[in-house]
Amino acid sequence: MIFESGRYRELELFALSYEGKEGSVSLLRPDGTCEEKKAGIAGYRWIRFSLQEGTSYEAVFENTRISLAYLSDSDDLMEEGIRLLLTDNGKPPLMAEGIYRDQYHFAPPAGWMNDPNGLCWYRGRYHMFYQYNPHGQEWNNMYWGHAVSRNLVHWTLLPVVLEPQEYLLETKDFRGGAFSGSAWPEEDKVVFALTRNCCKRGEQAPEEIQTVFTSQDMIHFEKESLILNQKPDGAHSDWRDPKIWKAGGKWYLVLGGGLDGYPAIFFYGSHGDALGPWKYKGVLLSDREHKGAGFECPDFFQIGDMCVAVGALFRYTDKNGRYQPIRYYLGKLRENLQSGEDLNGEAFAITASGMYDFGGNFYAVQSFEGMGRRIAIGWIADFYKEHRVVRNGVYGSMSIPRELSVRENRLYMKPVKEIYHLKEQKLYEGSKEEVLLDIPGKTYYCRIEIDGSSDFSLLLGRELHGTEGSSSISLIKAGGPVYVKTVGTGSEHIRFYSDVVQVQSLEIFVDRRTVEVFLNDGEAAASNVFYSQEENGRLETAFVDPERVRHMEVWTMESIWKERR
Repeated sequence: MIFESGRYRELELFALSYEGKEGSVSLLRPDGTCEEKKAGIAGYRWIRFSLQEGTSYEAVFENTRISLAYLSDSDDLMEEGIRLLLTDNGKPPLMAEGIYRDQYHFAPPAGWMNDPNGLCWYRGRYHMFYQYNPHGQEWNNMYWGHAVSRNLVHWTLLPVVLEPQEYLLETKDFRGGAFSGSAWPEEDKVVFALTRNCCKRGEQAPEEIQTVFTSQDMIHFEKESLILNQKPDGAHSDWRDPKIWKAGGKWYLVLGGGLDGYPAIFFYGSHGDALGPWKYKGVLLSDREHKGAGFECPDFFQIGDMCVAVGALFRYTDKNGRYQPIRYYLGKLRENLQSGEDLNGEAFAITASGMYDFGGNFYAVQSFEGMGRRIAIGWIADFYKEHRVVRNGVYGSMSIPRELSVRENRLYMKPVKEIYHLKEQKLYEGSKEEVLLDIPGKTYYCRIEIDGSSDFSLLLGRELHGTEGSSSISLIKAGGPVYVKTVGTGSEHIRFYSDVVQVQSLEIFVDRRTVEVFLNDGEAAASNVFYSQEENGRLETAFVDPERVRHMEVWTMESIWKERR
C-alpha cells in the first residue's frame, strides 16, 4: 500500500495474522529504512507508525489481514478528521455508497456499531463515541469509535479511542471489551465513565468493572482508573453502563442491572473527585412490572422540575413481541441525592411511565445537555436478524438526534431542528388527496397534517420479489392506536403499537434502511429498519377520509457524506 501522508503525522491500523502464520506490517520510509511491527495472533493488534508530513510511504503486509487503516494526528484533526486508507475489503468506501447505507444517519465507514457513548457538548462541538467493531459486520470485542460535529448532522470521523483489554486480544475463548459509558464535560476537561466487560464465549455471566478516564482536548485520552468492581448484594450478573454527572460540587453515577428478579437502577456517590472513593447508596428505581428483565444503558436527568429516568429492558420481550424495549419514568425524588446519606428505600417516586420508542429497532439511548437542550441519540439496532452483509457494509447506525421535553406528564421527543437543513428537492406539496411517489435514492422526508383524525395506511417502503410477492413497511391507523407493520421481514410477526389514537401530524424520515416516525410533534416516535434492493423508495398513502389531510409535503434528503471519505 503506497500512500502520501499529506498533513498527517501518524498511520494507525489494525492487523491480524493469517491462521497458522505470524504476520507483520512493515513501513518503508523514503530514506530506505524499514520499521516492522508484529500483527496480532488471536486478535487484531492496534499498530501505530509515526510519519513526516508531505511524505510518500509504502506499507507492506506479510501474512496479515488489515481491517482498518487511516491517517491521524494533524494540526486540524477536529475539522478534517482522519483519512481512511483501507477497510476490510481493501479500499476505503465512499461514505455515500451502497444501496443499504444510510445517508443522513451516522454510521462508521464499515464494520459493526452499537450503543452511543460519551455524548457531550464541549468547546463548541458535539462529541459522539460509540461501541465499535471495525473487523466485521458482527458483534465482537468492543472498541470505542469517535466522531465530532458542530451541528448534530454532519459528523467528522476521528481516531479510535479505546480498545478491548489486552488479554481479550490474546485468546479466542473470551469476549468483552470497552462497553458503554457516558461523559461529563467540565471547563478544562471531560470526565468519562464506562464498563469493562469480560465473559467466556457461550456464557452469560460476565465479569464487569467500572472505570473512569479524562481528556482535555478530546484527541488525547488519559489512562483509565478503576472505580468500582463489586456489585450490590442480590444484583444480577449484568451490572453496567455508568451514567456520570456532577452536581453541587459532588460526583454521582447510576448503573443498570437487576435486583431480586426485577430491573433496577443503582445509585452511587463519590466521597472525593471522579476517581472516588465511590460508594453504593441504594436503588434509585426498580420496575416491578417487568419481571425477569434487567436494565441496560440507564439514564437520569431533570427537565424543568421533573426528574426522568430511563432504562433499556435487557433480554425482555413484551406482550406484542417487541424485543428489548426502552422505558422512561417521570417522577420526583423522595430524598435529596446530594445529602451524602444512603438511600432509605427507592429514591424515585414514579408518577408516569411509557415507551421511549414504539418501533422495533431503537436501543441504548443516551442523552446529554447541549446548547440549552436535552438531546438524545439511540442506536438503530437489528433485533430481528434483518441485516444484509454487503461489501463495505456496516451493521447499525445512530438515530436522528432528538430534543426532549416533558408535557402533559409525558416525555416528548422531536427531531433536532438541524435535520431539516437537509431537505433538498421538494417532490410534492398539496392536500386532500392520495399520493403515490417513487423516490430516487430511497431517502426522503414527509410531513402530514390532519384536521381532526382519519384512519390511514401509509406504505413507506417496499421490495419486489418477482413472482414471490414483495416485502414492505407501513404506518397504519385502523380504528385504534397507530402502529408499524412489516411484511416479508424478520419482524413481520410483530405489530409495533404506539399508545397514540388521535393523530394531528406525522413526520416520516426514510433513509435507505432506516425509518423513523414522529407523531403529533413528538408525542411518540418509532424507529425500524427495512432493507430493500430497489433503487427508488416508495411512498403510497391511503386515507379513509382524504378531505381531512390539511397539508402534506415530501422532500428528498441530502446526504451528509457527499464526496467525503
